[in-house]
Amino acid sequence: MNKNRYILEQLSKDDGFIYVKEAEQHGIDRFKLSYLANENKIDRIAHGIYALKDEFIDEYVLLQKTSDRVVYSYHTALYFHDLSDRVPSHIHITVPQGYNASRLKKRHENFKVHYVKKDVLNLGKVKGRSPFGGEIILYNIERTICDVVKNKDKIDPQIFTHAIKQYFSNKQINVRELIKYADILNVENEIRQYLEVLQ
Repeated sequence: MNKNRYILEQLSKDDGFIYVKEAEQHGIDRFKLSYLANENKIDRIAHGIYALKDEFIDEYVLLQKTSDRVVYSYHTALYFHDLSDRVPSHIHITVPQGYNASRLKKRHENFKVHYVKKDVLNLGKVKGRSPFGGEIILYNIERTICDVVKNKDKIDPQIFTHAIKQYFSNKQINVRELIKYADILNVENEIRQYLEVLQ
């Protein structure tokens, strides 16, 4: 195996992707990567991102590698947290107000984009795993519950009811964090009602 091939295999071990910046740190410049892609030896995935031929691509990871302000939310976060048994027909993401998501929407037709004020974008943001095992960023369970309660008119009623029952029947819920988020997101009264009725 030649040296470049070995380096590229090592670089792609973490998440299946080869990033130009990392490759350059290991002596393989962007022109070499471009040449290898043109020769059909590796695949160009996105700007500054390559993959070995026939490498499985985790689309959830790729999306966040191309845009670091995207957070998985709503139906998608419910599914990742096992609060929905239905695979979402759309990928739900949250981005800051003013973010231009048109490029993302062109590439991915099955997106639902939610906009929030910048000061609450990072509220409840955590690391998690995609269904394929890749590291992703999503909202934690408490933030997700507050979001779906706040926007319940836009949530599929069956998904909403299932998620609420599942969440509030769990004795391990973090009530303090839930109330804190509910206060910030202006749904404290609704959340307290669910706590009274379902806990």
